[in-house]
Amino acid sequence: MLEKNGVRIVAVSYDSQEILRGFADQHGIGFPLLSDHDSAVIRRFGIFNRNIAPDLRSHGVPHPVEYLVAPDGIVIRKYFVENYQHRVTASAVGLREFGVVGEQAPMITLQSGALTMKVGLSGPKAFAGQEIGFLAKFKLELGWHA
Repeated sequence: MLEKNGVRIVAVSYDSQEILRGFADQHGIGFPLLSDHDSAVIRRFGIFNRNIAPDLRSHGVPHPVEYLVAPDGIVIRKYFVENYQHRVTASAVGLREFGVVGEQAPMITLQSGALTMKVGLSGPKAFAGQEIGFLAKFKLELGWHA
């Protein structure tokens, strides 16, 4: 859905290339997963999660963040969250930024007299803590207004 709107996805992680390759294979991820093993880029972007103790394996992890970058390289939107317990789904970003939902997004149509309403979610699935979008479109027959 995002790709159809000219969006290219790239992820940056503190994990090694081997771990990222295995993760991509296991989960069928088709976009690039880049390794920032020493978290240098993560630090430069100011998203290094300082709440993780240095002796823990996850030390170096960034705060979850998605950037929308224009073709000229300018960041036009930043979706930042404090921790991994809450995430914004790609389908929610697609709905918010482009007004589109995924092909598999659940949608129902309700009709009562002159009013037709389509109600649905931005995508077909989400995990605990993920934000999804909600869509409602209303259509009135000609001659009616609200």
